Amino acid sequence: MSYEVINEELKIAKCSIADLTMGQVHNFLKSWRDDSKIGTLTMFYDREKELLVLNEDNDMYETCLMTATAYLSGDCERRKELLKNAPEGIVESVKLLEKVFKYRIFDKRTFQALNNLLDDTQRKYVTHLINEEDPISAAYIAFRAGMISGKRIERAKKRKDR
Repeated sequence: MSYEVINEELKIAKCSIADLTMGQVHNFLKSWRDDSKIGTLTMFYDREKELLVLNEDNDMYETCLMTATAYLSGDCERRKELLKNAPEGIVESVKLLEKVFKYRIFDKRTFQALNNLLDDTQRKYVTHLINEEDPISAAYIAFRAGMISGKRIERAKKRKDR
């Protein structure tokens, strides 16, 4: 699936309903009510590509684009304001934007944690924990590994200075 990236910095893309695969359509519809139509899709998050994808065929495309741009580029207060004042038709989309924001923070911190680990065994274990939806344990192990690494560096400097 290829999307047209419309904002590289905020990782926002667009696509048409006709561009979606049957698997994507099936996944969307199975999580919605039985009487829902795929045409009502305003946006979704592609975690593999780390892109917020807007449905350019939706009547609210321009509103969703402006909201997504403001939300993802805004500070904490701005995001709270947008969530509180969201028009009835895009409340669910704004909630999705909050999840996207949290995913991106989590992914960034996970990347940093994985790069601070000591060896491949720890890296594989933390990756396993993250994939098993236990990010708290993964963060704890990564933090502990960082502390151990820091202590080892300090000890090595002391030995070198003697």
